Amino acid sequence: MDTSIAISGIDDDPYLKNHLKICPDAIQAKIDSFAKAPGTIVDFGCGHGIKTIAMALRYPDAQVIGFDITDAHRRAQDFCKNRLEGGMPKNLRFQTVEPGTPLSQICQPDVIYSWSVLEHVSRKLLPAVLTDMFDALRPDGAVITQIAPLYFSPFGSHLKEFSDIKWIHLLESHEELRNRIYASPKSQGATGSAKWMFSRYEDLNRITAEELSQYFQAAGFSALSDERKTFDGDVPAPLLATYAEPSLRTFELNFVHGKSPLPQKRGLWPGRGAAR
Repeated sequence: MDTSIAISGIDDDPYLKNHLKICPDAIQAKIDSFAKAPGTIVDFGCGHGIKTIAMALRYPDAQVIGFDITDAHRRAQDFCKNRLEGGMPKNLRFQTVEPGTPLSQICQPDVIYSWSVLEHVSRKLLPAVLTDMFDALRPDGAVITQIAPLYFSPFGSHLKEFSDIKWIHLLESHEELRNRIYASPKSQGATGSAKWMFSRYEDLNRITAEELSQYFQAAGFSALSDERKTFDGDVPAPLLATYAEPSLRTFELNFVHGKSPLPQKRGLWPGRGAAR
């Protein structure tokens, strides 16, 4: 189902257009290619839950569940009440979970998707998170993963709103970067959105595309699709001397993983770092 039919004003609001059309279009394309007629779809780390609404509208015969460790998805419930004819879709529900809660004890999804989420998961938790996804997923299911921007890419700090200097987070010290962000004309100093966004930057796990691919393999998955977008411009020489060039250039990954038809040996988790 095209969500633009159900919800007016999408094209006039960049946030809604991104969360109700652009991102769901990409997710739906992967689902339709790798997981036909899913019965249960999980939005892992659903945040405000707007994308989750779109997926429920597009797959009315599936149960769509948004999971998050916060209750930010209340925004989606308010959105459905105020903007969606008929209110919240009957096939949609949200659930707040404690970090580490096994998904496999809650449902057996045909599809799990995470959109700009796994870069915020602690590396200490990643093995358990991906292993749990493997255990929860139905045998012919698919895990769809997107991350953009990746940490070592030009705007991998997630702070482009406050500084448009490429790789500034790798070129400046932590203190210099914080001072720059707080002093930005678009900032409110050490309060408001700049402070919140900088805290999010500090929590990034700095995963690279190659590392995440290895994490999935170690959890028992096999790659069904591996797409990476790269920056083609010049890279500062000091960074090339310090970090691996593919990590500096790769700014987006789009992965699809399924359960391997052959038994996989788990626990061979990759090391950390994009250093040369």
